[in-house]
Amino acid sequence: MSHDFSKAGLVRFLDTVARKGMVNANTVSGWRAACTRILEDVADGDDVRKTDPKTAVIRYNNRHSGELASSSLKEYERRLGVVINEFANYTSDPAGYKRKGRGSTRAGKREKGGAGASTVTTAELPGGAQSKVNA
Repeated sequence: MSHDFSKAGLVRFLDTVARKGMVNANTVSGWRAACTRILEDVADGDDVRKTDPKTAVIRYNNRHSGELASSSLKEYERRLGVVINEFANYTSDPAGYKRKGRGSTRAGKREKGGAGASTVTTAELPGGAQSKVNA
């Protein structure tokens, strides 16, 4: 079985993981931005595993001097390295692919008494009245 590690294959990978929800949509968007800019001079049929992210970023910056801040270039270099690695893992074993990310966040789900949980207390108001207060 032949594996497609081309730039075109990388674009399909980004579409697939976004569509199937295998990777957070914002993460895929960041990966796509890095790939679109930094790999602009890589041919669609070229094996992206042979691309050195640092060298690719330097080439991009030489062609587009001053367009991106150095912090953005460093972030694009990091993203490109991650996405190429994830793409290679996926392409080698699509059925067994599992992103090795930061782990899941449980936004909106707070355990009772855990960090960020609110506590309701009763406060006594002047005149003897009571009021429930979130603390």
